[in-house]
Amino acid sequence: MHVTQRTIAQAAGVSATAVSFVLTGRAAQMKLSAQTVQKVRQAAKRLGFTGNYHARSLALGRSHTLGLGVPGNPQSLLSHFWAPVVVGAGSYARQRGYNLLFLGDRADMGAEQGAAQALREGRIDGAILLPFGPADAACWPDGAAVVGIGDRKWKCPSVALDAGAGVMRALEHLEALGHREVLYLGRRSQRGLDQEDRVRAFRVGVGKLALIGHEHFIHLDVTEDHPVEWFIAYYREAITANLHLPRTATAVVCYNDDVGLALCSVLAERGVKVPADVSVMGFDDMHAACAIPPLTTISHMLPELGARAVNLVLTLAEAKRAPRGRRAMIERVPARLVVRASTGPPPCLTSRIAGLLRGDRAPAFPAARTTKE
Repeated sequence: MHVTQRTIAQAAGVSATAVSFVLTGRAAQMKLSAQTVQKVRQAAKRLGFTGNYHARSLALGRSHTLGLGVPGNPQSLLSHFWAPVVVGAGSYARQRGYNLLFLGDRADMGAEQGAAQALREGRIDGAILLPFGPADAACWPDGAAVVGIGDRKWKCPSVALDAGAGVMRALEHLEALGHREVLYLGRRSQRGLDQEDRVRAFRVGVGKLALIGHEHFIHLDVTEDHPVEWFIAYYREAITANLHLPRTATAVVCYNDDVGLALCSVLAERGVKVPADVSVMGFDDMHAACAIPPLTTISHMLPELGARAVNLVLTLAEAKRAPRGRRAMIERVPARLVVRASTGPPPCLTSRIAGLLRGDRAPAFPAARTTKE
């Protein structure tokens, strides 16, 4: 039996016009009673009615689809950082009744140009952009709902991690445990210092808390499209060859969880116990719980980053305006301290650690940069 709106109207005892308003989402706009809406929905469900997606979209003037601009190399989306962000965006979009459409690079246009064209054609109601490739604000239609993810100079509203607050929470945690001298173990690539905001926050934090800060950076001059086990192996090799703890440092704040896992592995090989001899903190909380011991870390709740981006783009789409410009809004996702087993009070005899790390198996490296306020 073919179920039509007229069939539903007869079963519900209402007009076909009322059924049309309910099924196209205009019941509130047309001020239909809650009783009428309930009758229509119950009748439609009882009869097994399946609505016409395109007709509903035309009636509402919406596609109920959001576009996600992705890089030409999809391997970047499989990384342990971006995958949970995309999953969070997709999950929240479904909760709001929207589909998430991937818009990748094409032979004739990039991801952002493709998103702009989809917006002009009405195939999507808003676009979410990842920080891959060049930004091209000029290509977006006027009033388009466009949101960027990540720290870059977006000309549209964006959602980014509050990394600085995360570093401060890490230092406050270590200071409360009694640590007074801390090493930041970061990463340097061809672009310069990776996540430079974390380094700046570390320097500010040690000053505010009257700590002594040391810095050392692992050089990484390769692309990001490698599996996580490759990065951990690379960090292990770099730490083994080039790093020792400053004589009196009792804690290490790592660039991310991969560095933290590699550091814990090297320390274990050298007989240094975590956290009895030295405390180690990760960052991002992607797989910190898998470390031995499980890493205390700063969680940015990466799925929430994607969900926040979807919420923001829907807010702009429903408001039918999209503020842009040099001072576009940035919504920061707060960091959360996750305490596990890798941090504890500082040891009484830090010289034991220094001796172990300066042993024959630990080649010396140039002195770490010290930040002391």
